[in-house]
Amino acid sequence: MRTPDSDVKPTFLYCLSVIALFIYLYGFFPIENSFQKNEADLFDRNDNTQHSAHHKLFDKMVLMVIDALRYDFVFPNTSKRFMPFTTTSILNNESCLIKLKAQAPTVTMPRLKAMTSGIVPTYLDVISNFMGTEEFKPDSFIQQAKLNNFRIVFYGDDTWMKLFPKSFVRSEGTNSFFASDYTEVDDNVTRHLDEEFRKKDWDFLIMHYLGLDHIGHMEGPRSVLVGPKLKEMDDIIFKIHQYLKKMEEDGLKSLFIITSDHGMKDSGGHGGVTYPEIILPLVSLGRACNYIPGWPKEYIAEQTDLAPTISTAFGLPSPVQSIGKIIPALLHGMDLKLVLDALEMNEKRLKLKAGILESDMPGVECGTSSELSCLQEKGRQYYLHMSELSDDLRSTSGFNLPCLTLSILLMWMILIVLSFHLLKTLPRPRTVTQYLLLIGTGLYGVSFASTSMIEEEHQTWYFLWSTFCTLSIFESLDRRKFGVSQGFKTALPWVALMFTHRILRKLNQTGDKWAMLPDIKGYLNSSENSFLLTLVFLLGLLALFYCTFSNGCTRYQLIIFSSALIVNLYYRLSISSIHFEFLQFPKSRGKLACNIFWVLTIIFTVQCLKRREFYLAWSLAASILLKPHNVILLSVQVITSRQINKIFYKTEDILYNSIAHFWMGYVFYFYQGNGNSLANVDVSPGFVGLEEFNLLYSGIMVAAHTNSGHILAFLLSPKSNLVNSVLRLFPLATYVTFLIFQLNHLFIWSVFSPKLLYETNFSIIFLILLSVNYLISIPVKSKFHEKPC
Repeated sequence: MRTPDSDVKPTFLYCLSVIALFIYLYGFFPIENSFQKNEADLFDRNDNTQHSAHHKLFDKMVLMVIDALRYDFVFPNTSKRFMPFTTTSILNNESCLIKLKAQAPTVTMPRLKAMTSGIVPTYLDVISNFMGTEEFKPDSFIQQAKLNNFRIVFYGDDTWMKLFPKSFVRSEGTNSFFASDYTEVDDNVTRHLDEEFRKKDWDFLIMHYLGLDHIGHMEGPRSVLVGPKLKEMDDIIFKIHQYLKKMEEDGLKSLFIITSDHGMKDSGGHGGVTYPEIILPLVSLGRACNYIPGWPKEYIAEQTDLAPTISTAFGLPSPVQSIGKIIPALLHGMDLKLVLDALEMNEKRLKLKAGILESDMPGVECGTSSELSCLQEKGRQYYLHMSELSDDLRSTSGFNLPCLTLSILLMWMILIVLSFHLLKTLPRPRTVTQYLLLIGTGLYGVSFASTSMIEEEHQTWYFLWSTFCTLSIFESLDRRKFGVSQGFKTALPWVALMFTHRILRKLNQTGDKWAMLPDIKGYLNSSENSFLLTLVFLLGLLALFYCTFSNGCTRYQLIIFSSALIVNLYYRLSISSIHFEFLQFPKSRGKLACNIFWVLTIIFTVQCLKRREFYLAWSLAASILLKPHNVILLSVQVITSRQINKIFYKTEDILYNSIAHFWMGYVFYFYQGNGNSLANVDVSPGFVGLEEFNLLYSGIMVAAHTNSGHILAFLLSPKSNLVNSVLRLFPLATYVTFLIFQLNHLFIWSVFSPKLLYETNFSIIFLILLSVNYLISIPVKSKFHEKPC
């Protein structure tokens, strides 16, 4: 039996490696972009480059942000029109449509900062997006409008109210994290329209609709709910347009802008950099594009371009830290020479931000050209100059190389010390399977040198796992080890696991390149297959009960466990995630049922203390967090662990047993639909049983759901802190080492940064597991002598 002292050193050293990781994060993610210095150091607010040279073009603006509105929802590639009024208006040249590009990370809070201020938010803003939004201090068109006595009214996502407190004369926020509500969250915005257009005492009316985004999180862009929701948005757009036409008749010119903060991945969710996530529509409804000579008609504007454009349209100073360039097409009715003057002012401001002197970049000259040719040449040169300046400013990063280097050295030193202690007791590999586990783990670390291997990491693990299963089949048939009859009995379960692997890898499509392909999840979650989904969920619950029953639990434990499963079933029916056609349940958020479930789970966990079999308690807890079609994964993972223990049943096999469970954790992590893109994070488990948002509870639930496979694999493994510390630290140290050579890579923020956040997540989860494992001192050898579930 292992003593607590045996785990002190690896646990302590692993804790130091996590501290080193945080040093790395500090050096990798700039707190602010290097060009975002103190405003007073760069600009004088009285400088003429900071003030508009003309009067405002419009009296009022309506800014309608439809969360997760993809470009193809507004302008589809097919004849099907999701938003008929809006699309028809664009096709008839009655409205202006521009492609808008959002930068990573494609989550709400950093995207709103880019839209309103024209700056590139830091990547760590993605954490602030989930942890809570603070007041946004840098300059923005919201703050400039407030300083110039504009009256701003806002309804919708309360992120705006947190970013810009005391900026709105009237406002009402809706919580963006209740991903299960897609009706009331929009109705609470629309109900204010009639009253606001009756008052007409505002200059800016901003609305942020969340319903479409919530549908995307729940069911993806192909959901049957998407069409009606887009038609609802289209009807609201038509209604606003009619109001604005009446105001126009009264002599009030208005600008009606429709856009989004981010798009939606083909598999649902957002946060990554796939085309549907980053390419957004920017519509100026009711006004044709104001094209200028020399400026390309078909170009993709940046989301940061919106802030200086709105400022220019309303005669406001551009936000001080903006790196955006004006979008001339939206300056409807503005004299061409005034547009060029505004572009010249925009260019001077970008040069100043980039630290470029006038002499370092040639000005816009016409030579002896005619006036029309001169204007066309000016437009072309302004576009080229500002695009170059804006791109340079956007790519500016401030990495702290000393911190990165120190962190890497610390990690490798700790890894070498831990590996040395492991090598002292490491038995030589005796079989091909054991060699595979060692070599495969090494190759996994090497795979981090490729962006494609990071994006499609699940393919690496699926290949390694299928190879491991194949070799396990041949090893089971080894007559010298098991005999003929026993060999076949041992091999058959591995054959079954191979077939199961082929099915489960299609359960949830993940990765980047093929995430949009059909999968079993999409089939089961379609409306016509709701009965099949219910059957799969029930099968998952029954399989969990079988694992508990076959583990030799007491009658009292079985009663508690089965009661919790029944409550789980009732909870799913009450929130309508599964259906029985012959039973009708009142719809609710299931708060009472969820609370009863957690009480029963706690009681069951206490009952597991004596035998230290916490994997049963974790399986029970995870069963209410996973999507109905994923619950079956829990019992399959437990059964897979049983087969691993049959191959590595000797005490000296602890290393290879641990590696096999480590692999299993990753395989089931990807079976669940996870990946290395932020778009793969499912936030819906954070609202299980909640009626109002709770940051701590939601954060724990989302983390538990995302890492369910890893945690269960650890609880099923021999739980050697030394072995698990090395297994977790090796890929981490390898990845951060490769990463320091990729700091100027094109995909540094879109591929490498999300992966770094995932590695941080895994490292923290393992730190918690290793610490708890040390504190309770679970015996290692018992895992090989007790009957596994």
